[in-house]
Amino acid sequence: MSFLPDPLHPAVVHFPVALTFVALLFEAASRAPRWRALETASLVLIVLAALGAVGGVVTGKLAHEEAVVPVEARALVEQHDQLGLLVTGGLLLLAVARALLARGCRQQGPGGLLYLALLCVVCGVMSYQGHLGGRLVYEHGVGTAPLPSPPVSGSGSVPPQVP
Repeated sequence: MSFLPDPLHPAVVHFPVALTFVALLFEAASRAPRWRALETASLVLIVLAALGAVGGVVTGKLAHEEAVVPVEARALVEQHDQLGLLVTGGLLLLAVARALLARGCRQQGPGGLLYLALLCVVCGVMSYQGHLGGRLVYEHGVGTAPLPSPPVSGSGSVPPQVP
């Protein structure tokens, strides 16, 4: 019995998505003097999101090896994979940039605004990549296995239960 969900990829990728969007929310809110304390939380969230994205890429590669991909969905899978690498690289760079901004106490200057703009771009690309993942699952059935059908008895009656 495994304690890990199966399939693992969908369970893993939702964490960096949520963490990235909350980091964006905290980063934007921290621009107001009243919410400046959210800067530290934003840093922690973007670092966790970057690490989670690495896990998403690894589990995505493993899921791709096991999945049956219809011919008409192969280009979509390739695009989803490439965007996953792009988003992960972007998040790793943003995590480093955010740590450097925090170290120099420059979150509120032009560097901080550039960081915020790039975080918005990464969120947009991540949203589109998630949309592609949803299309792969819901339109093409990638990564889904048919449910086992219950055995059918010849008489059509339910067999008695033994206590």
